Amino acid sequence: MKRIMFTLIAAMAIMQNAAAQTDTLVVKNADEVKVVTTGDTLSVSIRGKKDEPNYYFNKTVAVDSDKADETISSSNVGSRIGWDFSLIEEHNSSAEIELRFQAQLQGGYNFLLGKPFDVKQSKSSNLGIDVFEIAFCPAKKKWWMGLNWGAVYNRISLDKCMMTNFLDGAVGIAEYPEGSDSRSSFFQTIASNLTLMGHYNIAKHHSLGLGVSWSSTVFENSYYKTKYYLSDGTKVVDMNELPLRTNLFSIKAEYMMDYLFGFYLRYTPMSMFHKGKGPDFQQLCFGGQIRF
Repeated sequence: MKRIMFTLIAAMAIMQNAAAQTDTLVVKNADEVKVVTTGDTLSVSIRGKKDEPNYYFNKTVAVDSDKADETISSSNVGSRIGWDFSLIEEHNSSAEIELRFQAQLQGGYNFLLGKPFDVKQSKSSNLGIDVFEIAFCPAKKKWWMGLNWGAVYNRISLDKCMMTNFLDGAVGIAEYPEGSDSRSSFFQTIASNLTLMGHYNIAKHHSLGLGVSWSSTVFENSYYKTKYYLSDGTKVVDMNELPLRTNLFSIKAEYMMDYLFGFYLRYTPMSMFHKGKGPDFQQLCFGGQIRF
């Protein structure tokens, strides 16, 4: 629609003030095309391609008023236009590095692979927040790289038949005492998270991302907690810190719309516990994310 309007406006200007030679103009995926005639001058302004937001073109030329009676047939309008200048593209061809203070929230579910116990999936969650991003944007804008920093929270809730305990410096999984009630057992981790992502624009408003994450459990709020009531009504609470790995590496993939909201998938092939210090399993997180 924009190309049609542009062609009609250009044709009207040319019918009034035709020039001496013929040049070819092709406009693809422009967000704005503006043609202005003032006296014996013609100005053309083009802004923004779909896949190159920084694209721009500006040109002002004089129209040969001595040949104002010449016209162009409608079959040629849109492909050949009688302007007396050669079209020269001017655009930002340099790469950019941007520092963005932009929050990103993530929320989803934690699925455990190779786990030796059952989990309560509805309460096994994965939450995250990124507070700033350093972005490297090449000139073409078809792809770009981003480095994000933030924090990740993981909670894994056990099925009511099993509980977490701590024995000889290691986290174990055991059955609740017979006759106990009101059972609840989970462990949670909070970690600093750094993610390096490569993004590729597959279409306007749609992009795919693939990258790696590094999580470091530097916070103190990583622990397990088990609570239940014995048959005589006695409340039992068991709570202890987790012997976690200091560093975990993950693979993350995402799909974004308008770079505002989308979905993510994160796979952590490493167990969160040191070898021999807890159950051995891998994590697969799936959920949605939104940027502000």
